[in-house]
Amino acid sequence: MRKKAQIILTFCILFILMGCSVNQEKDNQVINHKEIAEDLKIKATYEKKYIDLLKTELLKKEDISAVHIFYNDITNDGAFTGFSYRIGDKLFIGSSYGIAYNPNPIVYKIETRVNDFNDPLTFQFMNDKLKTNPPRDYQVIVGYINDESIKSIQLNYKNGIKEVVNIENNMFMSVKIANPDSLMSITSPHDDSKVFLLIER
Repeated sequence: MRKKAQIILTFCILFILMGCSVNQEKDNQVINHKEIAEDLKIKATYEKKYIDLLKTELLKKEDISAVHIFYNDITNDGAFTGFSYRIGDKLFIGSSYGIAYNPNPIVYKIETRVNDFNDPLTFQFMNDKLKTNPPRDYQVIVGYINDESIKSIQLNYKNGIKEVVNIENNMFMSVKIANPDSLMSITSPHDDSKVFLLIER
């Protein structure tokens, strides 16, 4: 009888311990979800501050009334943004690099060029080094599609890599970090012989 009571007592203790473990796991999950939500909230605040800063820098240019942000890639490595704006009848496209995840965001570099409406597409390069330790190379390609028949494009690099890029509101952007290679051409992703742009090297 005593042995049976000991077995029952052992099972009761195990059951209680298992219940405590489950409750502790649930509590940890709730804490983790709260931490993730708080982290996302902080990052969203930093991202907004960075975009506001970028727009402020761009709006300092003469006769710009509005800036359209069409691409925004923000990570711990840095913030890469694609944008466009108009001055009179000219359309400008550009890209920027900076640091967003910081109480005081920084825009390190902005490059722009005028869109040539006579070409099927206009593109612009931005190459430099990240403000990381150690520094790493980055390459940004931003472009504007003037030919409405072009629905998708493929970036062809010297090392043989082919990258299909999404087009949004006639604009596209590609970011490469660490050992970016030279762009050789922009073609149709369905037919390499259909060349939209051939780059001379």
